[in-house]
Amino acid sequence: MADTVQRLAGAALAVTALTVVQKVVGFLTELAVAGAFGASAATDAYLVGLTLPYLVANTAMAGLSLALVPALTGALAGAGAGAALGLARRYLRRLGLGGLIVALLGGAVLPWAVAPVTAGWSPELRRLAVASGWIAWPAVALGAVAAVYQALLHSHRVFYFTPLGIILQNLAVAVPALWLSHLGPLVLAGGYTAGVGLHLLLYLLAWQAVSRRVRGGSRPAGSAQPAGFSPEAQPAPPAGPGAAGPGEAPGQPRALLVPLVAWSLLGQAPTLIERLFAGWVPPGAVSAYYYAYKLRQFPVETAVQAVATVTYPALAAAAALGRRQELGATVAEGVRLGLLGALPAAVGLGVLAEPIVRVVYERGAFGPGATAMTAGALAGYAPGIPAQAVATVLAYTLFATGRPWWPPVALFLAALVQAGTAWLLLPAAGAAALPWASSVAAGAAGAGLALAWARGQGARVPWRQVVAPPFLATLPVAAVSLVAAGPLRRLPPGPGLALGLLGTIGAAVLAFLLALARMRLPEADLLLRKLFRLFPARNRPEG
Repeated sequence: MADTVQRLAGAALAVTALTVVQKVVGFLTELAVAGAFGASAATDAYLVGLTLPYLVANTAMAGLSLALVPALTGALAGAGAGAALGLARRYLRRLGLGGLIVALLGGAVLPWAVAPVTAGWSPELRRLAVASGWIAWPAVALGAVAAVYQALLHSHRVFYFTPLGIILQNLAVAVPALWLSHLGPLVLAGGYTAGVGLHLLLYLLAWQAVSRRVRGGSRPAGSAQPAGFSPEAQPAPPAGPGAAGPGEAPGQPRALLVPLVAWSLLGQAPTLIERLFAGWVPPGAVSAYYYAYKLRQFPVETAVQAVATVTYPALAAAAALGRRQELGATVAEGVRLGLLGALPAAVGLGVLAEPIVRVVYERGAFGPGATAMTAGALAGYAPGIPAQAVATVLAYTLFATGRPWWPPVALFLAALVQAGTAWLLLPAAGAAALPWASSVAAGAAGAGLALAWARGQGARVPWRQVVAPPFLATLPVAAVSLVAAGPLRRLPPGPGLALGLLGTIGAAVLAFLLALARMRLPEADLLLRKLFRLFPARNRPEG
């Protein structure tokens, strides 16, 4: 268990640090977009038009990559780097052509796809929605190719270029928002497509550097794997749940591809369901959901997704090599790490929603009305963050252990729960009903996947030891947030509010770390050692 904590927590902390930078750049981008366009009918049209190509492009870059990682990891552990590269080349040809065909077909059907959602809109807004989608569709083909290179890098335990690529994507949207906003929201769609292209270019350059280092026998730059790791030195994987021998590796992506694509598509269902209700919520509500969801995604992408990213290759390797004890320890540590990031973030975002939105967004065209609507949405989204942490790690586990249909089935049922909950709550709660329905659906998905893993043949997870420490460590965060929430709400927008919010966040983080240290968790020990490692070299006596 200690070795598992060392490997996963260390890699997750490193990826999280870079992802924090990515999210800061993303927030600056959202500030630029919010200041230029606010929460208006025009931004609603842009977001509705972008929904379908964004959904498919995300599926290409996430689902296809996840489908390839277990096969590439198995090939590296068995036949070596040459077999993994040959497999990747075959899928580059297939997925590149497939992505181009999908992009062309999607552009053709887009006017009919957005028509039901925009039925009550003016002709000008409907045309804006369709034009935004057309500009964004080329990102699908670019994303399909990028998925193969992402899988290659992740199978070699090189994770850092994924957040770097997203930083480039954000900058590609920020530039037109800052300097070309007079041309309208269509420039944002162009920036999105250009950003996916820059992401692909970064992957190409990164893989060239990594492949040269692998051929030279040195550790790849940006790798989270232990020193001395050599894929060719690993034993051939035995048959096991979800495992494939070296000769069978090319077939494994085909077995995972359909459920992973279904899972990635259904992962976009919360946003899609909210857009389907666009005609029944007040003007600007769709944009408020968008801004609130970006705030919600900060802990999801910096903590939850970073943990899942570094855990997935370890899960695939443990499953392929038939190491049940290591698999169980990896699952337990992945869920606990995810909850350690998700629970305090959910409490902070839920309790401090209004001050956070005022500090981050309220300026320019984004006024108090947009703040109230966005803060209400953020408070509704927050409870779903811990459930998503559990669901993400368990979904990756089920993919790696040969039960790939459980995650998409769980998300499908969760989508039904979300749609039903939204329909029931909308008359009474108004626009706030949709974010709360999203959180209820996340809880249903997490519970369903936990039940699937518990009832399967996988290694046992000690849920009490996994869930109790993050919950107890979050209690001081809740106390600090509740005490500060009232005074912060009474402060007017400005430097005083920003400093007060930063002070509250700092106090909550300190209370959280002290709680972790008090409980003597191995993750806290690792974090402290990494922090204090910066100082001994500087303070060590010379000679």
